[in-house]
Amino acid sequence: MIVALLQPSLQAVCVEFPFKELRAHRDVALIFHGTVRDVQQTAAGEVVIFDVLRVWKGKVPRRITIYDPGSPRELAEFLPFVRGTEYFVSAYRLRRDGRVAFGLPTSGAALYETGFCAAHAADAAHARAEAANDPGHEPSR
Repeated sequence: MIVALLQPSLQAVCVEFPFKELRAHRDVALIFHGTVRDVQQTAAGEVVIFDVLRVWKGKVPRRITIYDPGSPRELAEFLPFVRGTEYFVSAYRLRRDGRVAFGLPTSGAALYETGFCAAHAADAAHARAEAANDPGHEPSR
């Protein structure tokens, strides 16, 4: 499935992979379903805290912070997370430049990022279908 976001002068296209391929993709570090507990806007993008409900890839705790690089000024690259909304999230390791942008240490524990192509409302039909045949597991304690 291809999802497009259009605005008069901006445009972006996301290509979504089947769930099996997404799980096998080496760059995808985490796949989980969670509810946004808090969202903080920064100059670098959003800092999103999730309460995790189910996990399909990676070791994900019950509460995790995910960084969403972007800016509302760059609409094609940014759709804001909504507090209290459930999402199906694919996350990647936050790269050095992302750490710098968010004012985080450039080394240390793994941190993760996502974006509008990798996070979908959990009630979307395709998000439900993604994991229909794989119940996943509980988050780690």
